[in-house]
Amino acid sequence: MLWCMADCTGNMPEGHLGDFWLGERTRIGSTIHTVATVSIQALSSRDFAFEIHAQSGAHIGYVSGSATLMGHNQGAFVGENGCMIGFVLQGDILEISTSEGCMWYGGVGVYFDGEYRSDVGIVEPSLSEKGILGSNLQEEAFRKLTGSAYPLFLENAHLVFTGEDLDGFGATVYELGVRGLLGVMGAIVMVGQDGEVWAAVTDDDLVKYFTSEVAGPKLPRTIETWCARFTGKDLVFMNRDSFEY
Repeated sequence: MLWCMADCTGNMPEGHLGDFWLGERTRIGSTIHTVATVSIQALSSRDFAFEIHAQSGAHIGYVSGSATLMGHNQGAFVGENGCMIGFVLQGDILEISTSEGCMWYGGVGVYFDGEYRSDVGIVEPSLSEKGILGSNLQEEAFRKLTGSAYPLFLENAHLVFTGEDLDGFGATVYELGVRGLLGVMGAIVMVGQDGEVWAAVTDDDLVKYFTSEVAGPKLPRTIETWCARFTGKDLVFMNRDSFEY
């Protein structure tokens, strides 16, 4: 639709701004790390004011302006820096599309495009849904192992990177972090071939370490190396209880 915004403005039939355009909507698929909302208020029978807020980790974005209806269910905005925004209302879903010029209005990883709806909630994907743990059963065992620190792992599961197993355990290593806060907070999860778990997560001025193994207090080299990036945080061994799943 953006090409029509540039070439067809003024050539489309006039629309009328009904109440179904108005109000606040949330982007479908929004999570605690990547959420976006749009708010629309009427200015006239054809014009509406909008505000779009978006987030990707600690990076935020914001764009606002006045858009004009171009037909019954389409609206258009042309702003500075080559930012063009198209609005298409289909039933209760508002689809927003933007041009490259709108990237000026958000930080790295922030985007405004998507489908927005009024009854959408913010979801918090589990570690198994993020591909870190292999099943819901294993997730429940991990939740039991980490206890009150479990939500901290979810809070850090924005960006997931594959790390290196420096211990030769044959484990898969996942490093978790939030965009814009990678040097401030994070988590690491090592999953062994037989389901063993070694994991650590930051919690203010602490790094909390958990393991399903009872072979002794020695910290895996992989996690020790990961901890080194968080200077000034004290390492705490939380448990050494094994678990099954």
